[in-house]
Amino acid sequence: MAPNGGSNSGSKKQSIVYCEGSPSWNPDAYLTDTELHARAEAHLTNNDLKSAITASFSLRATDTYVYHAIVAVTLPEVQHVVSLAGAHGLHNWYYGEPPHPDTDTDTDADANESSNPANRAQPSDTPYTPSESKPPSPPRRPQAPPVGPNYTANAKKGSLRREIGTHLSAKRYIHPSLNLSIPRAKPSRPPPSNPYLSFLTWADRNLEWAGPSTSSARGRPSSHHVLPILMHHFGCACPSHEALEILRTVACGREIIDMGSGNGYWTRLLRDYHAFHAPSSPPKSNPNSKSTTKPPASIPLVTPVDSAQSSWRTTWARDTLITDGATYLRTTRSGAKDAVLLLVYPIVGGGVAGGREGGFTRSML
Repeated sequence: MAPNGGSNSGSKKQSIVYCEGSPSWNPDAYLTDTELHARAEAHLTNNDLKSAITASFSLRATDTYVYHAIVAVTLPEVQHVVSLAGAHGLHNWYYGEPPHPDTDTDTDADANESSNPANRAQPSDTPYTPSESKPPSPPRRPQAPPVGPNYTANAKKGSLRREIGTHLSAKRYIHPSLNLSIPRAKPSRPPPSNPYLSFLTWADRNLEWAGPSTSSARGRPSSHHVLPILMHHFGCACPSHEALEILRTVACGREIIDMGSGNGYWTRLLRDYHAFHAPSSPPKSNPNSKSTTKPPASIPLVTPVDSAQSSWRTTWARDTLITDGATYLRTTRSGAKDAVLLLVYPIVGGGVAGGREGGFTRSML
């Protein structure tokens, strides 16, 4: 994010640059431009990610920005990889059961073989076959009333979809006492714009990714060149209508501190959802009436906080507080006991990332 410009002579300050390489781009105008969204979706239908991003963020056709994540890539390079489809294993996400060791083999022989790195068990390179694996039973836990999608609905037994749905259902937890009811999006009053969903939907279909499961965990950790593009322009994780409604409901009017907010996409959408659900302006009071009209309720706060450890090409919230999260909570906010702490995609730490594994989340809590 570029700082505000301007000289000491009192000249007009330069407005904030929300997208590097595109000084005219503005998130307010972009989010309300439905015709632009339609053009971007048309490009995505043709698997033209480069044109969709270029149009959406008003980039030059000769854009040379280097997106850094797991790899360093440019838009033309990513488009070339997209054109390769599943060649070279680019779409291999799901793997069958790894071969089991022969239990009749001599123990000493096993020990000698296992000491040789070339003979150690490696992640399976065999593509997933539904009959090879049975999805594990999810752990038993208190059941909340059904909320949102049923991930296993109409999924055939033994199918990849059933395995993924079972895996997601096991990970999902909403406390039974919440009695959450998520309002459905109505065509007559659509929710705030969330263009990331269109790009993520395209990526899932194009890359043949249906979601995490035990089969995806068997393979070698891998990603795709599309990731840096989505991460830099939108974020590491995409907020859904359901996720935003759950957060808004759980907060119940309290401030949400978006810790590690990155480029602020979640903050922006949470603010838009708060404004979307804000009560309409009250009717004008009758001057002859003694009754007073209550002022409209204020929109709950969403406070983005980030250390700026990572850089982003696009900025969605111009008021991000650049500071250490734990210090902010402990010193600046004295614990912020009345606020909701939101950790969307906290860094793990350790290894290449530095620090102690899990240290970021521990320090927050």
